[in-house]
Formats: sequence, C-alpha cells, structure tokens
Amino acid sequence: MKIPFITEIKELKSAISEAEGEIIFLKEDINKLRIQISLIERILKEGESGKIAKHRMIKTIYNILR
Repeated sequence: MKIPFITEIKELKSAISEAEGEIIFLKEDINKLRIQISLIERILKEGESGKIAKHRMIKTIYNILR
C-alpha cells in the first residue's frame, strides 16, 4: 500500500533535483556567454584600431561562437 504523502514527497524531491540541475546548467551557460562576449569585444576593438584584418576578425569571431 502506497502512502500518498510519502509518494508526493519523493516526487517533489525528484522535481527539485531536476530544477537544481537545470539551474547549474544555465549558470554555466551564462558564464560561457560572458566569456564569448568579452572575447568578441576585444577582437572588435583590435579591428577598430587596425591591429587585425577584417577577414581575420570574422574568422576569429566565428571560432569564438562555435
């Protein structure tokens, strides 16, 4: 015989565990995006100052986003 209260607690623990995993994944994804944005900003500044050619900028940005 199943006790509804205990079953519900187990289901809630499982849902909380899944939500925590998703939060961790999203935090890692945000950190990755921040790093990519800072790298792209640096490449664009170098291109603006003439330190890097346009075709090289495009290739570098493409590789950062991949």
